[in-house]
Amino acid sequence: MVTLQLKQLSVPPGQRVLFVDVSWQDFEAILADLGEHRAARVAYCQGILEITR
Repeated sequence: MVTLQLKQLSVPPGQRVLFVDVSWQDFEAILADLGEHRAARVAYCQGILEITR
């Protein structure tokens, strides 16, 4: 398992990053950590987390 600080994640405009096997609880924690005024779009479906910009 790799631990990643979300503040260190840089997604260039027009690109996306996918994470698999993400729990709903982890997704909610990520949303809380990023806050409501984020530059990236965050989507979740059946354990897959997608961050796009």
